[in-house]
Amino acid sequence: MNIRDIKRLTFRTNPYFFSRGTLRFFGQTMQSFKVRKSPSGRIFLYASSYWDGKLMGYTLREYKDGNLLATPDVKSIQEINDHIAKS
Repeated sequence: MNIRDIKRLTFRTNPYFFSRGTLRFFGQTMQSFKVRKSPSGRIFLYASSYWDGKLMGYTLREYKDGNLLATPDVKSIQEINDHIAKS
């Protein structure tokens, strides 16, 4: 599964998450997102978020059954890796 698949599958439940305006606001593009599967098979997507050209933090969501689920706030790629590894 890739980010385009997730965008298509979540459009009905999360129509604005991947909208051009939302992505532009956070300094992201579709190519910004990485998709990873946890050891248990759960699917996560993440990307850097920017404000006024400066790194603000990271977007991390879990994909499940056509939905994007909230995850704990993360402040680094290491925290993302740790969260996915434990999931």
